[in-house]
Amino acid sequence: LTTQAPAALLIGNKAFFMFASTMILTAGSVFVMWLAELISEKGLGNGGSLLIFCGILAGIPVYASRTSQLVANDSAMGFGLFVLLAIFFVAMIFIVIMQEAIRKVVIINPKRQVGNKVYGGVNTFIPFKLNPGGVMPIIFAIAILLFPSTILSILSQAQISNAHLKQIIMTLSQWMSPSGITYYVLYFLLIVALTFFYASIIPNMQPKEIANNLKKYGSSIPGVKPGRPTAEALDKILTKTTFIGAIGLGLIALVPAFASYATRITTFQGIGATSLIIMVGVALDLINQVKTHLLARNYESFLKVCERFS
Repeated sequence: LTTQAPAALLIGNKAFFMFASTMILTAGSVFVMWLAELISEKGLGNGGSLLIFCGILAGIPVYASRTSQLVANDSAMGFGLFVLLAIFFVAMIFIVIMQEAIRKVVIINPKRQVGNKVYGGVNTFIPFKLNPGGVMPIIFAIAILLFPSTILSILSQAQISNAHLKQIIMTLSQWMSPSGITYYVLYFLLIVALTFFYASIIPNMQPKEIANNLKKYGSSIPGVKPGRPTAEALDKILTKTTFIGAIGLGLIALVPAFASYATRITTFQGIGATSLIIMVGVALDLINQVKTHLLARNYESFLKVCERFS
């Protein structure tokens, strides 16, 4: 009884703590979702993205203090810190270019006469984003690579009697380790593949549907026949832009590892490629939202002035 009672008590305490932790995490998640929806409704931009953005910014002072302590202890790393900041600055500029870059496909609209008035005839364009998937290919690539790495790490710690099988598991574990070159090659290839996958499922980037809509309204691309030739031309343009965006996104994802390897400063690893893209993307979205609100206010004041004079 004396040996069984503490064991039962220990199991009961573990179950209670697991239940309490689950309830606390669930309540916290619901509160964050409610707060994000409230920010989206009464604020500027997406509330969830803004909360993630604030969380990343809150962690920057911690990483900066750790890096400053590391440089203070080793004066030879001062130049490495300068190179690290320069690499991150160039990466942020590159991310801004990728997030804002679009490929404009000119569309010729026919003129329509309704009564005595003529409508249409103004050339427009279809914008194809260079990075249609945003940060999602990087997130899914990390999740896909994390699963086999976790399984291999668990198997490597298990007691396996077969020496040959254990050696195979250890070799695969070393290959899938984030410090190995195989991991980064697979990481880059997965990002490229997932970028193409996201581009293929986005509703606004389907060449056949766009070609059918253009043919329906009598619009066309200069020098391209309506229908199937238009779909093939749009597919070629979309493939080229997506390929450039996928390669660029893969290179951005490798920037933190390259910066740490080149400067031997690993304290900024908390700010990865995903964090950089989220920070830049949310900041650009916030700026656009502010510009939209300011433009709307200017229009409202202009309309009020017009109403007074009328």
